[in-house]
Amino acid sequence: MKRLITVLTLLLALSAFLTYAQENTGTVLGKVTLAEDGSPLPGVTVTLTGTAYGKNTFVSTKEGTFRFARLFPGTYSLHFELQGFKPQDRTSFRVSINANVEMNVAMEPGGLQEEVTVIAQTQMLDTRKAQVSSNYTSEQITSLPSPCAPRKSSTWRLAS
Repeated sequence: MKRLITVLTLLLALSAFLTYAQENTGTVLGKVTLAEDGSPLPGVTVTLTGTAYGKNTFVSTKEGTFRFARLFPGTYSLHFELQGFKPQDRTSFRVSINANVEMNVAMEPGGLQEEVTVIAQTQMLDTRKAQVSSNYTSEQITSLPSPCAPRKSSTWRLAS
């Protein structure tokens, strides 16, 4: 009888251990390629967004592969982006327990986009004071006619 209890206890412990060892997550993986010739595309920013996960990014490897592991079951979306290429989206796909979801994407070349932001401060205008002012250079001032300075080309004669 003791032997039967010992065997049953060991079987129960073993089944609990095997149940605990089972994974309750899934994986999203794939490859990003160039649409024209199917060659791998490294450096693509892959953003994963999910209801049970939040948001995470991964940059594709030199072979063009990406992998998001240990994802809880739920609905997810992927966004693929690389400068010089049209962005791609894969939306509303389901990740299940102990499953691999493969998402292969072919990216097409697109127009380059550039954004320039100019930040400058304007001069403050004081509306309480009314002043008019001008600035003159020293050359402008010396070129003005003066009653004390001799005239160069004009001669004045007095009528007698």
